[in-house]
Formats: sequence, C-alpha cells, structure tokens
Amino acid sequence: MSIATQIINNNCLPFPKILQLEITDRCPFNCPQCYRLSLADKDADINRLKSLISYAKDRGTTQIVLNGGEPLLYKHIEELLVFLSQTNIYVNCFSSGYGLTDEIIKYLHNPFFNYCVSLNGSNKAINDLSRCGFEYAVSAMSILKSNDIPFGIHWVARHDNILDLPNLLSLLENKGATFISIGSNKLTHKREIDSPLSDDDFKELVGLIRNYFGPIKIFIENCFPELSWHLGLGLKSRFSGCGAGRTMCHITTDFRYAPCTHLHYYEEYPSIEEYWTNSHILESIRKRNVHDTSSCCNCELINNCKMCFAASNESYNNPNAGILGCKVNSIKAGD
Repeated sequence: MSIATQIINNNCLPFPKILQLEITDRCPFNCPQCYRLSLADKDADINRLKSLISYAKDRGTTQIVLNGGEPLLYKHIEELLVFLSQTNIYVNCFSSGYGLTDEIIKYLHNPFFNYCVSLNGSNKAINDLSRCGFEYAVSAMSILKSNDIPFGIHWVARHDNILDLPNLLSLLENKGATFISIGSNKLTHKREIDSPLSDDDFKELVGLIRNYFGPIKIFIENCFPELSWHLGLGLKSRFSGCGAGRTMCHITTDFRYAPCTHLHYYEEYPSIEEYWTNSHILESIRKRNVHDTSSCCNCELINNCKMCFAASNESYNNPNAGILGCKVNSIKAGD
C-alpha cells in the first residue's frame, strides 16, 4: 500500500512526523495556565531517549519538540543537545528562559535548533496572569540577542492579554526576536479554560494581526485553525489544524505515549510504531464523527479544520462532541 493510500484510509501519516518529548518533569514555576497534571523531580533516561530519536528519524520523523517541565533543567541537557546537533533533525525547544547559561548557549548555534521563549505579556503584571518567570524570559531574550542566536516567542491568546499584543510586539522588536507563535487557549491542569476569548476579543485579535506590518513574523499554530481561517490563511489540506495523533505524538519522561502534550490519554506500548498503529485512542481521534447536534456538524471547515480537543472539557472527554466556543460559526470573516 502506498503512503498516499495509507493517508487516505487512516487519516494519518504512516509514522509521526513530529515527536513532542517530555525530557524532564522539573520546573521552578507553577504557572496558572499550565496543562501539566503534576510535576516531579524526574528526567527521561538519556540513552533510551537517544535511541528513540534515532529510531524515529530513520522512520521519517523530521522534527523533535523539547518539552517539560522546563527543558533546560534536564540533567543531561548538554549531552542531548550535542546528540541532536549530530542528527541534523529539526528541534523546537519551548522554554521559560530559566536555566539558560553560558554552557548551554554554546550548543544553540545550530541551524536546526529553534529556541522559543514562553511569554504572555509585555510586562510582569500581564504575564503573571497566566505565566510565571517574566524576568527570566526577558533575560533570556537579551542573552540570545547578544549571542546572535535567532529566537522567537510563544504567546497564548487570552482575554486578559489581547490588548497587550501591540506592546508585546514592540518589546520583541527591541529584544531582537524574529517571530511570535500564537497558540490557542487550552485546558489548564484544573481542566478549565482560564480567561477565554470572547467574540469581541477574537475580532480584536484578528484586526491587530492584520494591522501589524513590523519585522516580527507572526505564525499561527496548527492548534488554532479558526484564527488561520479568519486571517485568510486557508484550511485546504487534509492535515490542516491540530496534528495530534495524525502527524505527531507525545512521549513522557517514563516513555508513555499520548496524542499530544495537552491530551493526557496515556498508553504504554513497546515502540512508537506499535502505538501509532494499534492505539484505539488514536483511531477514535483520527475517525472523529461529529454528532449531528454539534455546531461543527454543518460547518464548512469540518473536513479540514481538526480543532484542538483540549479546547473544551466536552471535546477532551469525547472526540465526537465538537468544539464549544469556536469562532468560525459565531464570527464571519470580515465582520
């Protein structure tokens, strides 16, 4: 069977293109918006981690995402960065900036490495509403700029920070960031959406993005397809939208598997391949059959949208429930 046929039949790639690796459970913060159910003093086994990465790369994985906890607190982080630099695989590292040292900086001069600082506000007061460590994020940006290491920002769109976006973009211009990656607001560890976007917030966000013409590149994450649609970026591909269980999967510090970091449907399998092929949870995600009562049912984007299941408790508990609060149906383009 050809790869194209497998994609059509299974609604997923033959093997995950992206692996989200939880390399440590340690973190100095307790961010209000954090999705982690718990944190601990635990790290992934470095030898098993390297073996897994080599195995995945040989089978088609092209990108590794380093998650935590705080990835820079991984006790083998330097060894891992050296190993990754030798594999020529693309790496995205999401970090608060805590733990960024001169020892680590020297390993970041790598064209395959992408450092992304987590920041939700242009000042401490706004950032603290959802994320901790504002001073570490600002310090990290200064360190990265002074060492000529390209970097970007991961920003979550929330009711309490929408109007701050222009100020944040100005800060990023001053600090030398090259891009901002905008993510959707997801369930916290308390299984709630904290500070959700209203319809007016969403329209404001669309306008702010459209009216920005500065040097910072703005990227919309795959988990936010409704924003992409309203910005006219299109959802034409079968793999538009969230790639959980279709193009990517998540692996914990103890090497359990889940569709992504925000979906805690943990399973144990001997290998990625067996998980990807045999998991009934992944099968239910890939073959989502939205209920007739859902607002998603009659949406024009239903075939390609693939909204994030962590966008509501209903969709988290049932892949067929549709997404409550989606802005595609409530707000028409151009309004």
